[in-house]
Amino acid sequence: MGWPADQALATLMLEYRDNGVTFGHFLRKSAKGYSQFVVIMGSAVAALAWLDVPPLAEVMAAFACGALLRDFAWFRISKRQWPFRDRTTDWDEVERIAAGDNA
Repeated sequence: MGWPADQALATLMLEYRDNGVTFGHFLRKSAKGYSQFVVIMGSAVAALAWLDVPPLAEVMAAFACGALLRDFAWFRISKRQWPFRDRTTDWDEVERIAAGDNA
């Protein structure tokens, strides 16, 4: 999975402007990535527990929980900062990029 193109980022910004920054929207946009993360980390924790290495399984589970907490904290900060970004963004430029006019 690569970095999103400018057009996709501009479209997301317009969605945030129109609908606000909501937790539901954040989860819908991130569901695939979080599903993959949970499957991979859960499998690693299960494999370590099955191999009878509980300390490593616990460390892996702690890393997974920490990563999720970090992301949710990032969302809260982004939501708090959105009014400033909304006021300082050149929305005409964002609409132009979202329309695919990169010239």
